[in-house]
Amino acid sequence: MEQSENVELPRREAVGGVGPAPRRPLGRPGRPEEAAELIAFLTSPRASYLTGITVSIDGGLLPTL
Repeated sequence: MEQSENVELPRREAVGGVGPAPRRPLGRPGRPEEAAELIAFLTSPRASYLTGITVSIDGGLLPTL
């Protein structure tokens, strides 16, 4: 197995590409509408005071510090 495959394997297992049942911390896959609502807010005047933020839309799949 090449190194690029080694790096990609845990990600594929986590999202259900291969291996055991997918790990979904929220118990369901996300809906496109959920991401669209955040995008709509971030592009609206209501978000004009936000600067330099990072938002993960992964349903808790990747751990954060």
